[in-house]
Amino acid sequence: MTVTVAAPQEEMIRRALDRARREGRPLSRQEVERRIALQMPMEEKRRRATYVIENDGTLEQLRERARTIWEKLRERACCTPSASAAPED
Repeated sequence: MTVTVAAPQEEMIRRALDRARREGRPLSRQEVERRIALQMPMEEKRRRATYVIENDGTLEQLRERARTIWEKLRERACCTPSASAAPED
């Protein structure tokens, strides 16, 4: 079982550049794009994932989406005889 957090590529680039600036690390847009290109394509990640959390809104929306998946995983763990219990919050 896998969970993927997906965001639009432009949003990923913007966030990476913002994070690099906050951390005082020079990083160009071209370098961010190169790093993204080295990763598995998002559509392949989506295809392989059991659950996909869309990260295309506010932080509160992301938290709510993550909580929803967490509850599904907890329910699945408690109701599947061979599954071990999920960690507590």
